[in-house]
Amino acid sequence: MRALGYAFASVLGLAAGVAAVAVHRSPLGLLLGTGTAVVVIWTLRQWLPRSASAFAAGWLVPLVFAVAGRGEGDVAVSSDTQGWLVVASGVVILVTGIACGRTPVPPRDSVSQGVPT
Repeated sequence: MRALGYAFASVLGLAAGVAAVAVHRSPLGLLLGTGTAVVVIWTLRQWLPRSASAFAAGWLVPLVFAVAGRGEGDVAVSSDTQGWLVVASGVVILVTGIACGRTPVPPRDSVSQGVPT
């Protein structure tokens, strides 16, 4: 069941990444694409913690292919302000996905550590 959840999060991230790259030319589109990804990561964190990292990885796949361009010289993300902002938003989403994708560590109590009270 977890594998299905991770696969769902990855496909959702892939779709959101394609949409974000498609609309990144306008400031509102860039804000919408990045904001949506951060909200979805935060929401997935509540459902299945590591799925947030799967979503972030899926979101980054279309960005990497868009930045790499093609052999003919065509690029979907140019080297201007909007292009650098979408790359920076990819870094923000990567860090957010890693931070929210960690499973919480249960607190250690003094009894299990052998510390006298």
